[in-house]
Amino acid sequence: MCRYDVRCVYIPSTDRSSWGQLVRKLIALLKKEKFESGNAREITLLGESFGGALALRLARSAPEIISRLVLVLLFSMYSY
Repeated sequence: MCRYDVRCVYIPSTDRSSWGQLVRKLIALLKKEKFESGNAREITLLGESFGGALALRLARSAPEIISRLVLVLLFSMYSY
C-alpha cells in the first residue's frame, strides 16, 4: 500500500523572487520535510506548468533530496 503526505506550495502573484531565490527557499523547505521525523523520507516532487519548470530546477539543484520527479504540462518556453 502506498501512502503519501501531500504538501502544496503557494507562490503569491506578488512574489517577484528570481528562479534562484525560489529554488533556495524550496530546497530549505524540502530538506526540513525530508528529515523532519529523524528518518529520511522519500520525496516525490510534482510540478505543473510553471511549477514543473521550478520542480525541474529544484531536482537539478538538489538531486539528493528528490526521490521521484513528476512533470505535468511543462510549459515550453523554458531554458537554462
